[in-house]
Amino acid sequence: MDQFYVWWKAQSFYLLTEREEDFFMKLNDYIPFIVSFLKNNILSVILKRNLREKDFVELKKIYEEIELQKSHAAILLIPSYERLNVDIAHKHTWLLEQLKQKDSIKVRYSLLAIYEYLHFITRKEISLPYSLFSNGIVDTINYGTGENLKNALDVAADCLKLMPFVFDKNEINNLCKLTFNYYNLIQENKILFSNLDDFETLSRFTKLIFYLYSENKAVESLNPYWDKWRNYIKNHKLPEIRKYQF
Repeated sequence: MDQFYVWWKAQSFYLLTEREEDFFMKLNDYIPFIVSFLKNNILSVILKRNLREKDFVELKKIYEEIELQKSHAAILLIPSYERLNVDIAHKHTWLLEQLKQKDSIKVRYSLLAIYEYLHFITRKEISLPYSLFSNGIVDTINYGTGENLKNALDVAADCLKLMPFVFDKNEINNLCKLTFNYYNLIQENKILFSNLDDFETLSRFTKLIFYLYSENKAVESLNPYWDKWRNYIKNHKLPEIRKYQF
């Protein structure tokens, strides 16, 4: 930990300072990569009992510095900080509120943080109900558009793939209904697939449908729609869609 603190103090000014774009080369924002390294390789594996008082002070300071200059990236740290009980201003309640924002970057990072919360709950490292976070994913699919919708569909599918138990029966039914409503919009020509965004959204929906079916194929009342989706995906012209055949 001490080596990271020394490195951070030496590099943080450069990493956190906003700079004008170079005429010849786009300047990269490295903070998300640094944050991912910190949470994946240190904060998500270290035990709270191994932290010193100095660590709590330094980690809080690092969060506050990142949050001040790169608030979107700081969101990714919140689950690990709550896991370790590091005293910062933002907890899961604040994070869930970010799903209602119009800022698609903050919504994306919030969804990624929710996914990590669910992992910590599964590992019994955070004592919170799954529904606190799974509801937020379903609501974002229900009310979201554009990038927010696509990112929520991705996270829901990833949860179904690795942690299908995080969604309760009602949430599964709601997810199924949302995919069926989307199918009806396609059949009614209300989605014309006139741009890349439409096709990307369809790909995310078919990914979600694949994992929904894998976990819930015994739900008899949904069988007619499974057949409709199965035929649609099987006969689609794009391989990005056909790869989710079931």
